[in-house]
Amino acid sequence: MTILLNHRAGRAQRAKVREQLVRCLRERGIEAVVHEVRAGEDITSLARQAVLSGERTVVAAGGDGTVGAVAAALVDTEATMAVLPVGRSTTSPKSLAFRSNWKRPSRLPSPALSAPSTWVK
Repeated sequence: MTILLNHRAGRAQRAKVREQLVRCLRERGIEAVVHEVRAGEDITSLARQAVLSGERTVVAAGGDGTVGAVAAALVDTEATMAVLPVGRSTTSPKSLAFRSNWKRPSRLPSPALSAPSTWVK
């Protein structure tokens, strides 16, 4: 699993978010590579590179721009996208009636990640 964490999203909580996310995933037996996307990096290209290197799940951790960029990269692929809304006012998940619950380890997906909808409620 590759997590693309936008360095501008949730600035005050970013380190805490990263630490808690990795811990929760490891508790579930899920290894993840967290890439903190810096200014000037192309999120769409990073997501596309992850898929081309064999990644099956790409997590968009950021605001609406991050979500849109990852979604664009995964069009016409077999990869699964998960959304971790950590932007100041991320509206994409809200408009779809999703609510983040990543802090609740019992609600995280199994290592198989066969049902990406388990990431959101």
